[in-house]
Amino acid sequence: MMNAALIDGSDLSDIDDFAKKYDGKVSAKEKYKYVGRTVKERVKNFKRDNTGFSCSTDYKKGKLVWFSVPYDKGWDATLDGKKIEIIKSAGMMAVKVPKGEHNLVFKYHTPGFKLGIIVSIISFIVFGIYTAILVFRKRIN
Repeated sequence: MMNAALIDGSDLSDIDDFAKKYDGKVSAKEKYKYVGRTVKERVKNFKRDNTGFSCSTDYKKGKLVWFSVPYDKGWDATLDGKKIEIIKSAGMMAVKVPKGEHNLVFKYHTPGFKLGIIVSIISFIVFGIYTAILVFRKRIN
């Protein structure tokens, strides 16, 4: 995956300016060249925290940047503070990064978490009201 990303055919037109289609032929000499280029062109300042990760890039031309992080609907990505699309690549994530210096930030939000909190609060309130009604009825009888 150092020089390739598996992309669904329906997403290929979206990345034409950032990547090229692989023809399946790579010589041993080219493999070593790819390794060297990959090390040179990796993201910089990669940092993880409890909500995701961030990094910076500085490319001479636009690139498709691939991350070996499993794709999930809960991920959001921003490029210089603006939301960008995450491309699903063989179950992992890739993003389009234009040329120049940029900051990428990926944040994860558990899908359904906020709804779960709301349902829990409403359930607790309903249980409290139900318990209060039972106690009130018992005191009247």
